[in-house]
Amino acid sequence: MYAYLTVPNFEFQVSSFKFQVSSFKFQVSSFKFQVSSFKFRVSSFKFQI
Repeated sequence: MYAYLTVPNFEFQVSSFKFQVSSFKFQVSSFKFQVSSFKFRVSSFKFQI
């Protein structure tokens, strides 16, 4: 019975880990997007000068 209970718990930990990884990837991609938009603003500002 105990082994039967640990299997769903393990699957839940794996799914929550995958969720954390995907949210981390999302944060990284949004950070890259902010950096690229910042570079774009800087380059457009230099172009105006």
